[in-house]
Amino acid sequence: MLKPSSEQFLVADGFDEAIVGIGRQFNNTMVVYDEQKCLEILMERDHMSREEAEEFFEFNVAGAWVGESTPVFLRHADGSVLSEAREVFCKVLGEKFRNEDDHIVQFDVVDVEP
Repeated sequence: MLKPSSEQFLVADGFDEAIVGIGRQFNNTMVVYDEQKCLEILMERDHMSREEAEEFFEFNVAGAWVGESTPVFLRHADGSVLSEAREVFCKVLGEKFRNEDDHIVQFDVVDVEP
């Protein structure tokens, strides 16, 4: 289901309409898809029920690991999920990195020798 594109990104074949951007993690760059849109494509294009689309997507698309540039599938979360994720994130760091609007701001992690 995944194939290399001319831009050297791995793409999920048949889901171009669901691309929302390019993501980066360390030295890896990957295509980012909207998971909901991928499910809609499967239901419309392949005449699948919601349940069939979810099962197919999880096993054959999101579940396909093809290396460090495997595409990412973005699942939108409601406000309560995001708020909880922020709190966990801040607890893991041991400090809160927030601006006056209560948004997490960018930070750098630096190793310091004693």
